Amino acid sequence: MSQWDKDKENTERLPEQEPRGHREPPPALSFEMPENIRKLTEDTSWAGEPSGGGATPAEPAPTAESPVVEEPAVLMKEPEAVQVEAFESPAEDEAADAAGEAAAPRLVDRLMRLIGSVVPRRGDPPLEMVRKVVFFVALLTLIGSAAYIVNDMVIIPYQNQLEYIGLDQKYNPDAPTPLPDGYENYVFPDGMSDAFKSLYIENNEIRGWLRYTSGTGSWLNISYPVMYSGDNEKYLTRDFYNTKNKNGALFFDEHNRLETPDDTNKALIVYGHNMASGQMFAPLNEFISNIEKVKSAPVIQLDTFYRREEYQVFAIMVINNQDSDGPRFDYIRTSFDGDQDFMNHIANMRARSLYDFPVEVGPEDDLLVLSTCTALSSAKFNDGRLAVVARRVREGETRSMDVSSIVRNADVIMPLAWYLNQDMEPHPFYTNPDYVIPNLWSPPDTTDAPADPTTTTAATTAPTTAATTTRPTQRPTDPPPTNSRPTDPTSTNPPSTDPTAPTTTTAPTTTTTRPTQRPTDPPPTSSRPTDPTSTNPPPTDPTAPPPTDPPPTDPPAPDPSGEPVDDDGPSPAP
Repeated sequence: MSQWDKDKENTERLPEQEPRGHREPPPALSFEMPENIRKLTEDTSWAGEPSGGGATPAEPAPTAESPVVEEPAVLMKEPEAVQVEAFESPAEDEAADAAGEAAAPRLVDRLMRLIGSVVPRRGDPPLEMVRKVVFFVALLTLIGSAAYIVNDMVIIPYQNQLEYIGLDQKYNPDAPTPLPDGYENYVFPDGMSDAFKSLYIENNEIRGWLRYTSGTGSWLNISYPVMYSGDNEKYLTRDFYNTKNKNGALFFDEHNRLETPDDTNKALIVYGHNMASGQMFAPLNEFISNIEKVKSAPVIQLDTFYRREEYQVFAIMVINNQDSDGPRFDYIRTSFDGDQDFMNHIANMRARSLYDFPVEVGPEDDLLVLSTCTALSSAKFNDGRLAVVARRVREGETRSMDVSSIVRNADVIMPLAWYLNQDMEPHPFYTNPDYVIPNLWSPPDTTDAPADPTTTTAATTAPTTAATTTRPTQRPTDPPPTNSRPTDPTSTNPPSTDPTAPTTTTAPTTTTTRPTQRPTDPPPTSSRPTDPTSTNPPPTDPTAPPPTDPPPTDPPAPDPSGEPVDDDGPSPAP
């Protein structure tokens, strides 16, 4: 066999042989003989070989003219990836199922053991029974407390916020909300603003809308309807829709009157809760310690049925509400006995204000008081009150205020408990019987008037009358603290034996001493002519009229028996 035949045979067997240097599994090789080689193998007429059969022809000697045929390179195909599926034997499946079935009882057993460790069971020792009962009660208390906190701090505030957002959208003084269908003939109060009509249909006890915001509205954004029910109890626990709600609603004091356009109020009082959620009047407590927030909110807006008014803040006070915390100041007065009484009330407010404001207040001005509760952390005593007092912006006056002039009051009179609970020296107001409230108001001087007994007496007693308003615990018209406030302003003048006597208004000044001593102190030995509850006779007034004046105008002489004179009424007849 020639070498050519050997090569051909090897070539034909090549697909059956394993290739060298290849990885498993071996690729399938394909070989296609070139056309020129195939023709050569089919051609048997070689030079020197007989055309007939017989012996195998001799291999021709290669010559220079013989063509050199190059075999093409065999290309190897990349084997396809074989996906091998995971296979688990039946034994492994059974083992996994058995493990799952065993895990379920173990989990149930652990849960039952946990429950059994806190729930009393029959056969437990007495001490174990007690331990489980205590733990179970504590667990229930914890769950109940958590639910209460979530309800008070999350659920109720959220519902309350949605309620007042909806009401705020209904109140738009510039574009009043149209009336519901069927209410075109509804009878509204005469002169009512159209902006209140849709809200009046839902609750006819609405009387106003209060807006109090800071410059940017970032921390103070009070915007609520103000209700009036004729008492100071209903809207402590009821909202605008008259449903039970611990947030309550803002409401006017029971002594205010807002029923007709002719109703006037020297002082409008608005109450609101200090809620831990930050709603209602809670932001007002920020004023106690932050003067920058005070400067950012100098103006309050209050709309009623008949007027849209703005008020400038001129006092922020912390007041005690319990007699045990010291003398009480009546900051919620709504009526006054003339200009002098009103202006002395303003002086008392300024003396108790945490800050001094560049706002003038005169006898002709009207007030707005926002009242809420204080927190123990800021007031240093329980059951305190915070009052923000403002006066109405006058006609033609700008609402702007020079807030840079707002400064802290260096001589502020705080409640007595504020000093005692912090081991501080009380203000001289509580310790010095001769202390006088600054800036008390006096009526115009009438000494140049013609000599008339009535005129002369009124002029000479003016300083004494002005001093009567320094009393910090009650206004002159109030009875002792255990009784309610009188509503009759004429009750401030004690009866006189002579109805024509013109100077009966000076009678209260003759039997008064300072009532603001600390509860544990003995009565002062000296008297102040400004306190109506004193039991000591007053000293001789250097400004008193001469003895030649008519007897009815003279102050009553002290009781010879030494018995105190009752300032709630005339002395007993001799």
